[in-house]
This record gives sequence, structure tokens and C-alpha cells, in this order.
Amino acid sequence: MTLNHRFVSSLLAVFLLATGSLHAQQETTETTEPVEATDIGSAPDQKAIDNLTKFLVGSTWKGTFTMRGTDGKLNPEAYQIVKAEKEPTGDEWLLVAKIKYLEKDVKVPIGLSIKWVDRTPVIVLDQVPIPGMGTFDARVIIRKGMYAGTWAHHGKKSGHLFGEITTAAAKAAEQTEPKE
Repeated sequence: MTLNHRFVSSLLAVFLLATGSLHAQQETTETTEPVEATDIGSAPDQKAIDNLTKFLVGSTWKGTFTMRGTDGKLNPEAYQIVKAEKEPTGDEWLLVAKIKYLEKDVKVPIGLSIKWVDRTPVIVLDQVPIPGMGTFDARVIIRKGMYAGTWAHHGKKSGHLFGEITTAAAKAAEQTEPKE
């Protein structure tokens, strides 16, 4: 795997991951009812969008990704979402992720869709060109502080991604706790 593929795979993971963890903060009760196909893409209310935005900004994604054909080798990834803005209409968002690439911190903007399955956001990249990196396709669901999904690059390379998300509020609380 080249460094560029690793970078792109990791970047996709971050964007896809970001949306689902909000669900963990919003949810107060579990439901055992199955999700119906008609729930996919249902529009969230403004409170859900505001909560998702607040959840995303400053969150850190830390996990792993795989590539098909590499015998399940796990590759580490880590990102921070520094900006999250929803377009006034539709499902389109602009996320900016800060990642370490070639020993430099780089901010990478990407336009993507966030669809909803009931109350759960899912990040969707559907053949999205990223300048200098290529075209990507991905689906990532986030729930209860974790993310998981699939990614593909030009339809030639693909794999899975999964990990944990730490919100800005959780990081701030960690810094104010007394050290033992």
C-alpha cells in the first residue's frame, strides 16, 4: 500500500465516521424495532442537525482500516474534524479534517452527504472526486461513540474501517480531571 492510498483511506474513514457518534449523545433509550427501508434518508429535525454539528466539530477519530487483498492487515488512522457545515437544503455537508500527512498537519475539505436511518446519521461518499487523490465511494455509520463502514478508491482498491470517536467535550473533561 502506498502512502497516498493510506492517506486517502484514512481520510475517508474520518469523514464517514464523524456523523454516527452523535447518535450516542442524542439517544436516551434503545429500541428493538427493526429499521424499515423507508427510514433511510428521512430528514432529521433542526435539533438533530445542530447536535450533529456540535458533535463533529473538534471530534477525534481513532481507529483502523483494511484493504482487500492484504490478508486483513489493520492499518492505524487518526483524524480531527475542525469544521462541519450543513448546506441550507438537502443532505450536503462540508467537513474539514486535520490529518498528519508526510509529517505535516494538513486540513482537507470534503463535500459529502449525510443520510439518516431513523435517528442515525450515515456519511455517504458516492463517487466523490477529491483533488489530487482520486475518486472515492464510502458508507460509514456511527453509533455510540464508534464508527464502521466500507470504502473504495476508483473502484479498484477497497476495504473496511472502524474505530472510536472522542468529542471535543470529552477531551476537555479529560484535561480538567485531576492527575493521580
